[in-house]
Amino acid sequence: MRRFDPGIPVFILLFAWLLHTGLERNRMNMEGVIWSDVAGYYAYLPAVFIHGDFNHFPVRGMNERKSPDGILVTKFTCGTSAFYVPFFLASHIAAQAYHYDATGYTQPYFIGMIVCGAFWSVVGLWLLRRLLLRYFSHRATWLALLAIMFGTNYYHYATKWVGMSHNYNFVLMTGLLLTADEYYRRPRRSLMLLLAALFGWLVMTRPTNIIAILPLLLLHTASSNDIRNRLQLLLHRWKDIVAGIPFFLLALLPQLLYWHHMHGQWLVYSYEEEGFIYWMFPRIINVLFDTSNGFFLYAPVMLLAIPALISLRKIRSTNTLAVSITFVLATYIFGSWWAWDFGAAFGHRCYIEYLPLFAFPLTAFMQKYITDTPRVALRVTFSILLLGLAYYTFSFSNLMEHEDTNVYAQWDWNKWWGLTRHALVWRR
Repeated sequence: MRRFDPGIPVFILLFAWLLHTGLERNRMNMEGVIWSDVAGYYAYLPAVFIHGDFNHFPVRGMNERKSPDGILVTKFTCGTSAFYVPFFLASHIAAQAYHYDATGYTQPYFIGMIVCGAFWSVVGLWLLRRLLLRYFSHRATWLALLAIMFGTNYYHYATKWVGMSHNYNFVLMTGLLLTADEYYRRPRRSLMLLLAALFGWLVMTRPTNIIAILPLLLLHTASSNDIRNRLQLLLHRWKDIVAGIPFFLLALLPQLLYWHHMHGQWLVYSYEEEGFIYWMFPRIINVLFDTSNGFFLYAPVMLLAIPALISLRKIRSTNTLAVSITFVLATYIFGSWWAWDFGAAFGHRCYIEYLPLFAFPLTAFMQKYITDTPRVALRVTFSILLLGLAYYTFSFSNLMEHEDTNVYAQWDWNKWWGLTRHALVWRR
């Protein structure tokens, strides 16, 4: 008989709290739940399930693009919208039952998106807990989940900008790491097929996520001998990889069909004039530390992973090699994009999908320096630091309902410091 998981009630309560918080944070501007980028992801659903064609996209704040026939198209890929589907359909039924306009853009649909954001954010953390518990203690794992939930912008995208792609990518990345971990333990073709499908979905959601192939290949490798053994395993199981290719392509097929239908081509660079203009001089320091969404500035708790990356680099579960290579490459890509701060955001939102990977050294830090250390002073010091950094980011996120915090490009250090002082004494 399978034992009851005591973590389930925690995640149920977390879902209820995130849902309540999301409804509260968005109640003054429910229409803002489906706007800008989210409107581009979401537009596929009314087109498919209400209109039956792609000729009725409303602009709703997304950058307007036209097909060769002059029809409005979305530049955003459809991977994120797949997460919305069950909640959209439930909202559509509710809209008809309670006599709202069943257009996809009335109150039931806005509420459905908030439920969607809370649900998948909890699923991501639940999957991550399952993965981390394979290598770390319960206490260290819970501390790492607390750090990610409240010490990064994960909370913000679970309760405020609930439709953005990043927390959904977090779910896919965690699912990929969990499946890859199981495959390397007990290789089975069915797991490779699942890996291929999830990886295709991840790429369809955000094409630059193709670099996730690296941490999947390097997972739990800490030496050249580990890498050699991994390559030998994959070469020995080459038939699994070949069998997975159709599943990878199948996950991409909806997007390919849309591009072909609207543009007459199977592959389209839909961002047109937007591109990677800083390849030669990437804005690395800005991406990491600038007041305009610098990663470490708004998620300083992730700095705690660095000591573990160094001191525990020879331990496979720390994943120093996979984390380091992925972090450097992702940062280079983000710093090369024309809008390196990725516009209106809280913190550098593009790192959220890689937090499941970064969770390995973060949890290793929790275990070595907080939960397992015999030195009381060290345990107390780092516990206070962890709670302080998490409180700072959590409060800063909530502050955004109360301050003029939307024009990120105009922030300077004086503005940031003034807002930080407000955040540290924030009260709901």
